[in-house]
Amino acid sequence: MQSEIERRFLVDPTRLPKLREGTLQIQGYFNSKANEQPEVRVRVEGQKSTLTLKTLVTNTTRREYEYEIPLKDAQTLLEIAPHRLRKIRHHLKLNNQSWVIDFFQDNNAPLVLAEIELKSEDEVFEKPLWAREEVTDDLRYTAISLAFKPYGNWNS
Repeated sequence: MQSEIERRFLVDPTRLPKLREGTLQIQGYFNSKANEQPEVRVRVEGQKSTLTLKTLVTNTTRREYEYEIPLKDAQTLLEIAPHRLRKIRHHLKLNNQSWVIDFFQDNNAPLVLAEIELKSEDEVFEKPLWAREEVTDDLRYTAISLAFKPYGNWNS
C-alpha cells in the first residue's frame, strides 16, 4: 500500500510547453457510485495494465493498492466496466517535481487537467503559468467522477 498525494489544476493548453508524445490510458470503474469506497479501477496504458483500489484519506491524499495484471484480463474487464474514460497522458518534470498532464477524450473533451505528485500535503511547489485554477477539492474533477458524469455533460 502506498499513499498518493497530488493536487489537480485546470490547464490552459495554449500556454503549455512542447510536450513529448503522450500515451493513451483507458480506465474502467466498477463502483456503483462515483463516491463509493474503495474506488475499483482497471487501467490499460500501452502494453501495461493494472488493477487499482483507492480509498480517500483527504481530497489531496489517497491510499492506493495497485497491481499489475495480464493485458488480456484488463481488456476483458474494460469491456464489462460500466463506467469508462479515455485520456492522453503526458509526463513533465519541472523543478525536480513530476507533473502529469491529461487531455481527456470523448465526452470529457476538451478538458485538460494537470496533477503534481507530492511527498507531503504541505510540500511547496511552484505553480507553472499554464496551471490555472486549482480543483483538488472539487471532486467532480477526479477520474472516477468524470467516468460517471463526463465534463461535456455538466450543463445537462
